[in-house]
Amino acid sequence: MIEPKRINNLEFKVATYLLKNPPEIKAYHINRYMPNCYYGHEADFIKIDNNWYRDPNFSWHKLHKSCFKNSETCYAIASFEYNKHEGAYEFTWIDERPLDLTEQEEKDFKELIIYGFNKLNHGSNESESDY
Repeated sequence: MIEPKRINNLEFKVATYLLKNPPEIKAYHINRYMPNCYYGHEADFIKIDNNWYRDPNFSWHKLHKSCFKNSETCYAIASFEYNKHEGAYEFTWIDERPLDLTEQEEKDFKELIIYGFNKLNHGSNESESDY
């Protein structure tokens, strides 16, 4: 397993899977972190049961109790997926998400793309200062 690397609001790390049987060769994501607007606001929602809450303004909007626990939330903006035919990881954006990055995040994003390729396809064990 390759060590995650976080630079400011972006992080390279192994993908997480909700499936019981993840793929044999896991993907790696570049995730973007941001403040979690639900953090510490559990009391502002209506408790449905031990795990779920309802938004008092939108009856259809349900939140799991875990949504209130962390000060940050994240979402994947890019992915490194293994291509068995090519024998290498391929890089793809996820939708248009990288277009929303700030100028600093764009620099960090590029550094994490290089880090990902070096670790995944080239087996590089060089120190971070070499990137």
